[in-house]
Amino acid sequence: MVPRKLHVCEMILEHEGVMGYITIHELQMDLIPLDRDILSLELPQFFRSFYLDSDHTWIQTIAKSLINIQALCGIIPNVYGIGKGSK
Repeated sequence: MVPRKLHVCEMILEHEGVMGYITIHELQMDLIPLDRDILSLELPQFFRSFYLDSDHTWIQTIAKSLINIQALCGIIPNVYGIGKGSK
């Protein structure tokens, strides 16, 4: 599952009786270096799903990517956010 396993999906599979026959794995999406100083998550569907469909499932993926950057590079000293998903 991309970007993470959802409990709802596991419940549906269990309800259908196929949970014992399958194995579920997560493929964690992370930042891709596009240039020396540019990183991207390459999520073309994010804008539509977040702003138009009010789907907040990608927020956790974005937050994990920022935590990974801080683990590698140190604490980000200045963080600014704009918009409803910035908190």
